[in-house]
Amino acid sequence: MTKDCQLPRGNACSILLAIILASTACLWSQPNELKTANGNTAEVFGGRAPKVFVFDSNHNLIATIPITAPLPEEPPPAKKSKKKVIEPQLIGPYFYVSSVNAIYVVVNLPNLAHNVTAVNLNTNKVETTIPVGSGNAVSLSLSAGEKRLACYAAGLDGKYLQPGQAQFKSLKGQLEPTISVIDTGTNSVTGTYHWIDEFGKEKKVPGNLLFTTQILNVDDDGFTVIQSNAGPSIEALAAFKEASPRPVFFERPKGTVKASIQSLDKRTLVLAVDGGAHDSMLIHFDLEKESSEIIALNDIPVRFLRLGAAQEAWLIGDKEMRAMTEDGKLTDRHIGLNDKGDQSETSFLGGYPGETIIVGADHIGMMIVKKDGDSTHKVAIVNMKTLKLDGVITTMSAGRQAAIKTGRFALALSLSVLSGMAASYGVPAGGYYMYPIFTPNLRLRNMALATDNKEYLYALDLQTHEVSMIDVKTVSVFKRMKVDSSTTSISLSGDGKKLVTDGKKGETIDVRTAPDVKDEPSQSAAPAPAPVATPAQPGAPAEAGGEKK
Repeated sequence: MTKDCQLPRGNACSILLAIILASTACLWSQPNELKTANGNTAEVFGGRAPKVFVFDSNHNLIATIPITAPLPEEPPPAKKSKKKVIEPQLIGPYFYVSSVNAIYVVVNLPNLAHNVTAVNLNTNKVETTIPVGSGNAVSLSLSAGEKRLACYAAGLDGKYLQPGQAQFKSLKGQLEPTISVIDTGTNSVTGTYHWIDEFGKEKKVPGNLLFTTQILNVDDDGFTVIQSNAGPSIEALAAFKEASPRPVFFERPKGTVKASIQSLDKRTLVLAVDGGAHDSMLIHFDLEKESSEIIALNDIPVRFLRLGAAQEAWLIGDKEMRAMTEDGKLTDRHIGLNDKGDQSETSFLGGYPGETIIVGADHIGMMIVKKDGDSTHKVAIVNMKTLKLDGVITTMSAGRQAAIKTGRFALALSLSVLSGMAASYGVPAGGYYMYPIFTPNLRLRNMALATDNKEYLYALDLQTHEVSMIDVKTVSVFKRMKVDSSTTSISLSGDGKKLVTDGKKGETIDVRTAPDVKDEPSQSAAPAPAPVATPAQPGAPAEAGGEKK
């Protein structure tokens, strides 16, 4: 009887499990995948035998590259142990560097030492192994121009510490906080920085305090900025020049560094410090004179941004965004963000700036995002001469966003019930089980922008898989085009007539003849413009007529 009953139970549980696994694809992020040269992709896998798998544009496996020698299998324990067995993870963070077509992977060795392994994707072989610092806390940063990698390592993690944390008393000997800067062109270490003596010499730091460090900036010349703290009141900033073992400057700000920006001539560094509503500041460093200056702020800083053809520096705050000179001084040029004040509707963004792109001589297209970077599915057209909004285009309505989130919540609730039924089926009387709960992902995927640099802005909505073709002059959607669901970015051909998509299924779309998808009307936050003639198709002469319906 028991045997007869077990088979249908197993089938029922298998069916429920299959439904759950098939249905949760939209609740979890896509697997790790790096886009590499020639349309190929690569995936990095850890465990006891870490490897890099390389796939062609059709996702056929073309190479398997061992990153390091596999760990030997451990013999089974002589007696049963209650200790939790943790599978060793041989790899840490990694980056793909397109300029040399290589993947740099942090390899964690059993003695807490680390190597950075350079995997050459031209030869599909490990090119070199670069020793760096030691410790359980480890991170990796890449410069914007991909010429320098900075690897940080330090200390012993405690049982309940977060990644990157270590107790101050463990930062000794080989576990001292260390940053190694690597030249990706030569795969050589160009600088090794230590700063624990500098950090601890001004204040006595209790040994049980948690020490955390993050790399704020590394540039193509190896200039590296770090922030460290050991508790809420002991924070420090340090900056190093390449091949110099001691800091160029060392400061203790009253607050948390939110962002940093370096001048285009590399002579100035500006750090934005969040000290709350009354103590926020900019710290301006002259790297040639090795001097600093503090500038008080009336707004809480969020990040820096460069805008327009001249790459003008802007400070993004909670209430407004304000232009800066290259030597770090604030100007009177500003755009309202989340506090209108005495500003008109046409100079108020109603969010935070995301990805930006230059359109024509004096306009930019700007994604509007929330403070946490989540998409609002709106695109602003900003006149950089007058600092006024020409208008805001909505690529997905608030109602449609709410419907997607409601659907995900309902799916998560259903999966929780189904998995609970599968887990509880056949539990004997008096038994118990852990009721599984699925948490819905309520963040909506963001957007990507492209332009023909003339009159049209193209906005890819990664959630709806549609591209809105926006006429910059009239701030209106000329048409919407459907693209493959794997598309992650878009670009325009040189003549502006073809839209090129990037994804597992790349497409080339003629924007003049592509079908117009009209699932929902576009909305503009700017005053409605007067009726105008229908915009000309890209590459075609303008025609007289009414506005596009």
